[in-house]
Amino acid sequence: MPRKKAPNPIAATDVHVGQRLRARRLELQVSQTRLAGDLGITFQQVQKYENGKNRMGSSRLAQAAQILRVNPSYFFENAGLPQEFTTDNKAVAQVTEFLGDKNALALVRAFQKIKSKETRRGIVNLVSELARPRH
Repeated sequence: MPRKKAPNPIAATDVHVGQRLRARRLELQVSQTRLAGDLGITFQQVQKYENGKNRMGSSRLAQAAQILRVNPSYFFENAGLPQEFTTDNKAVAQVTEFLGDKNALALVRAFQKIKSKETRRGIVNLVSELARPRH
């Protein structure tokens, strides 16, 4: 029976970089088509980068960082940290993954516009209640 391959840590980093690319692109409200045009590639290639299916070369990563107005190190922040390292690193990874979703980013933007602490607390309580498992 063939041995099961261990996960490739480099591939996991590619996924992380792609998630960070997507999160920043959405944060700036830049379409995949526009980013692709600025990078001189197709939007399908941007999709592959964001999904971690293709690895970004260093020059392309530097170019993306310049377009998205971040330091290239932004894409690697908290990448490849062991899960047992600290719970804070798990939280950062969860937030990074969360912000890769368009709806999540829209939710964050809307939430930030709410000035009332009581209303914010009520929304958190509502979402927490909705997220509770039902039996």
